[in-house]
Amino acid sequence: MNLEDFTKTFIFSYGVAFMNIALIMIVSRRKHLIDYINALFHFVFGLMCFAGGFSVANRFESLPANLTVYYSMALLGPIGSAFVLDSVGIRFTKMRLFHTIILGITAVYIGGTVLIFAGVPWKYVFTLSYGLLFLSDVSVFIFLRIELGKFRNVAGNLKVLYTILLVIAVQTLGMLLSKPLGLDSLLYIFWILLIFAIFGLTLLSFSAPETWNRLRESATQAHNDKTRLKKLDIPELLKSLEEVMETRTPFTDPELSLEDLASLIGISGPQLSEILNQHLGVNFSSYVNSWRIKMTKKRILAEPDSSILTIAFDSGFNTKSSFNAVFKKETGTTPTAYRKENT
Repeated sequence: MNLEDFTKTFIFSYGVAFMNIALIMIVSRRKHLIDYINALFHFVFGLMCFAGGFSVANRFESLPANLTVYYSMALLGPIGSAFVLDSVGIRFTKMRLFHTIILGITAVYIGGTVLIFAGVPWKYVFTLSYGLLFLSDVSVFIFLRIELGKFRNVAGNLKVLYTILLVIAVQTLGMLLSKPLGLDSLLYIFWILLIFAIFGLTLLSFSAPETWNRLRESATQAHNDKTRLKKLDIPELLKSLEEVMETRTPFTDPELSLEDLASLIGISGPQLSEILNQHLGVNFSSYVNSWRIKMTKKRILAEPDSSILTIAFDSGFNTKSSFNAVFKKETGTTPTAYRKENT
């Protein structure tokens, strides 16, 4: 079986599976808005795959199959956006971003229909629907990153959602570029990978409503931290932070945590992390290690008879390897060489 035959069978089979999953969701779930959106998303994606199997089998020459794939793919943009936004508790119906995506699908539907009946090759027409799905996905990801925080600062369940959005963006971009270039084999691979990414959402869905509750709780916490950050006196906090590091040297504790340091200046861990990222351009680990290296460098020169490793441990490092790696990164030389060059 070649790749084309495998793709045809695979996406056709999963199309049927996703449409059935959508029906199961409607029958078995409590009837909240997100359940309907989730079921509709799976049904439309399943319909796209179902028609896609026929489209591949006919080498993209079947008008009914191609039309179904085109319109279904475009519809995934607004439905997927609504699903993601509602899953984190955002009222998408009143968002300008969502309204823009709706205008986008209207343009894609009208523009695509004109191009189809004008005889424009399908490989160019399809880029409109792929493009809308890609832009919708990227727009929602950027919005969540601005609204809730960067990947490394959010809770684990939000990280999963961020990851799925990024994977889908890469795959739809691959499909967007593959089709007009005539790289059908690459297109098939991206299509199959997209199915696996959507299946990740399916697995999350079947642990609902707990999944949505956890996502919304994490999103609410992240949003509150971001909102509170806007009300803080950042210059004063940075000044207090430096004073704490200078006078109380909390970095000498190898077990110092983000929350421990944040509590010393009266803010939360996520708030401190955001301040370090936005205003100093470093993460917590880099910031603390910079102070440890600063103390180490000072004592290495002031105490020529003291063991470098003892000084490193006193400064907060807990292993020789981590100390050497950080010191070399910060200074460009080894601790021993630094002592010799400066004494």
